[in-house]
Amino acid sequence: MATSVPDQPSFQTASEREVWQHLCRQLDDDCVLLANHRLSDKHKDHEADLVVLMPGSGIVVVEV
Repeated sequence: MATSVPDQPSFQTASEREVWQHLCRQLDDDCVLLANHRLSDKHKDHEADLVVLMPGSGIVVVEV
C-alpha cells in the first residue's frame, strides 16, 4: 500500500476520493501519493488532484 500525503486528504468530489483509494491500495509500498498538491505563481494557482511518486519509474500526475 502506498504512503499518502496527507494521510486522510479531503477532496472536492467523490470521484477524486475513489481514485485515491484505489491507488493507495494498488500501488507498491515504496510509492508516495500526494493529494491536492498546489502549485502557485504570481499569475495563478494550480492544483494537481493526485501526484504519484514511483521510485525507479517516475512521476505521474492524475487529473480526475
